[in-house]
Amino acid sequence: KQLDFAERLARALKEASLVDTKNLNTKLNRYTKEYKWLAPNIGEGFSHAQQQAKPPKDFIVLAVDGSQIEASRDDPQDCFLINTGQVFIKYGKQPRAEFNNKPLLFFGDDQTTITDKNEVGVEHDIDSSIISALRDTAEINSMAELALKLPGDIPAFGLIDGSLSQWKVTSSNQRIQESLMEDYNLAVQRLKKIAQAKNLSIASYISSPATKESINALRIGICPFTTPDCNKHCAGQPMLSRPCDVIARVRDRDLFTKLLDPGQRSGLFNSKNSITSSKNSELISYFYIKTKTEI
Repeated sequence: KQLDFAERLARALKEASLVDTKNLNTKLNRYTKEYKWLAPNIGEGFSHAQQQAKPPKDFIVLAVDGSQIEASRDDPQDCFLINTGQVFIKYGKQPRAEFNNKPLLFFGDDQTTITDKNEVGVEHDIDSSIISALRDTAEINSMAELALKLPGDIPAFGLIDGSLSQWKVTSSNQRIQESLMEDYNLAVQRLKKIAQAKNLSIASYISSPATKESINALRIGICPFTTPDCNKHCAGQPMLSRPCDVIARVRDRDLFTKLLDPGQRSGLFNSKNSITSSKNSELISYFYIKTKTEI
């Protein structure tokens, strides 16, 4: 019998309440190469619910967000544009706000193609995924520019729209992928160094996320086999018939909508995706917050 969604969500809630965090983390770390899902290390536990703290009397919020206009084959000149918006808001005594944007126009063969240093004379057109990767790096650098202007004696919080991890671009050239990710990671490290000197905390945010990272951890905990090897034990089984499918298709936000009250955040989870574990990358931790309207 296949369980309906309400039953699977109820089972996920039960598993979250019973999970032994230490034992599950041991299983997650020991068998990373066997299971195929992206699953985090668990910090404070699934049942952790922390009420939001009151903000200080004086604080600053920074925010950046980017957009792009991609090249069109109908244009007479190959070109694309990356635009980054900047927000600076000071709360408390002497409040003020500044709003700016920084457009970057790329045109001509030297700016609309990318080369691999190991393939002399071979050029690759900059497609939409590469433009998105360049935009991600531009957003981080834009936040760094804002951070440099902070006074340092007032606590500040920087927000970036979307994920703080850069996912692989769809370029067929692996070295170009690695080069773009390396540029992004270096920008993140620069921002981190500035933030530490300026009393600035950095986070990204995703409205109503569709991720299942935390649920994946529970699925591995449910797995009845000593080694959670999906290919070995469950290959060829029909959809929703594997042992861990008792919580299949439940998203993290479905779980934490039930676990949290408005104004509370979940425990911390440490992401282990291949991007954050790549060379020169930073460890990314995440948690869920329940507002009055969404996770």
